[in-house]
Amino acid sequence: MKHILLSVITALSFMTAGSASAATLVDQSNTGTFDNGISFVTAANSQTRYVGQSFVAGVTGSLSSIEAALYRQTDFESGVVATFYNSSLNLLGTTSVASLPSGAAAFPAFGASPIYSLFDFASSNISIEIGSLYFFAFRSTGLKPINQGGNFTNALASSGNKYTQGNAFQSFGSVMPTQTVYSDLDLLFRSNVTTADVTAAVPEPATWALFLLGFGAIGYSMRRRNRTVTKASFA
Repeated sequence: MKHILLSVITALSFMTAGSASAATLVDQSNTGTFDNGISFVTAANSQTRYVGQSFVAGVTGSLSSIEAALYRQTDFESGVVATFYNSSLNLLGTTSVASLPSGAAAFPAFGASPIYSLFDFASSNISIEIGSLYFFAFRSTGLKPINQGGNFTNALASSGNKYTQGNAFQSFGSVMPTQTVYSDLDLLFRSNVTTADVTAAVPEPATWALFLLGFGAIGYSMRRRNRTVTKASFA
């Protein structure tokens, strides 16, 4: 009987255990309409120019990617490097490969509707904590010739749909979110975070059958035991 009871308890543990699966969701999002542009291409013989955005995480998990609306002002095209930092400005990850929107051969031209390019940070294994402050920033891999107007890749920014938990910023030489802070502008972006999604397992019909069979076996065993007559022998 002990063996039967153990089997039933084991079956119950499998039936009630939760099944964990990874789910990637959009955490923070600012997808307002285009309102302005902030350049981050560096002029020759100048300090590296960065443009970025601060935000507060709304979930706990692992950073999957940052999506941002970028465009080019003229036909000049340069590569883009994205970097990610915690509130202490410790560098957590870098990616220089942007997945362009489906069907797009390059960043859209200036004035086009916002199209979001994806910067993949999944391989960086960056832990995100709910309520914590983070920064991401962009810099160009190309140089703008001195005294040449235009010819730079910008980030789209919006003041019509203000993001309330951070600000766009610009800095030179290194990422310094307090150097030039845009109180009225935010980058158009989405942060994607992978979280552990725990759901209760739903027993299959066969599992229910085994479950009921186990309890039936226990009942049958107890009934036989009650019918057993114990005889006492006297010397």
